[in-house]
Amino acid sequence: MSAPGSDGGFAALVAGSVHDAKNALAIVLQRLDDLAARSDDRATQAEIAETQDELKRVNQMLVRLLTWYKLGEQRYALDFADCAVADLFDELQLSHRAVLALHKIELSCEADGDLEAYFDFNLVSGVVGNALSNAARHARSRVRLAAEAADGGVVLSVEDDGPGYPAALLNGQGGGESGFADGNTGLGLRFAEVVASVHRRGSLRGRSSCDNHSTLGGARWRLYLP
Repeated sequence: MSAPGSDGGFAALVAGSVHDAKNALAIVLQRLDDLAARSDDRATQAEIAETQDELKRVNQMLVRLLTWYKLGEQRYALDFADCAVADLFDELQLSHRAVLALHKIELSCEADGDLEAYFDFNLVSGVVGNALSNAARHARSRVRLAAEAADGGVVLSVEDDGPGYPAALLNGQGGGESGFADGNTGLGLRFAEVVASVHRRGSLRGRSSCDNHSTLGGARWRLYLP
């Protein structure tokens, strides 16, 4: 497992530039918040919200790239713990409330209150949150978060009622995320694989997958944690 371009100073330069871009993006998002608060025009507020949504998506990409770099350089401090899946879902609902409202998406969550898994909360929250954001953009009206015990671990699922994954993506998949790959580059899919792969217990290893077998009729992304 290695970050793209992780050889020497060039990778560090790229990582530093990504970090600077992320900081600049935070300033832009704050200014948009201020503009939205001062505006009484609903159309303007809606346009600002849509712009914020896209910028937050860019921010997610930047965070993912920085994390990938740190993992590849073994500079990311993995923090595994027994975590309640219900707590993860609660956090995701709260952090994605705005994007779900923007796209008029109804979110349902299904997880046993006693279900726990052993994982790095920040990493898993990031990849499941990315899947949730993509599902919200491609769903018609509904998204489902679900979790169940399976194969000595836990399977987390993000499903939607959208058009599903394109055949070309499924034919070449090695992991996945709900919705379509960012710019069709596949980086989001690969990052999900990386995060899954660092979760191991004995002979069991984490994995991710995507298909069009959603109970809602659209795309389904799954993450298995041992």
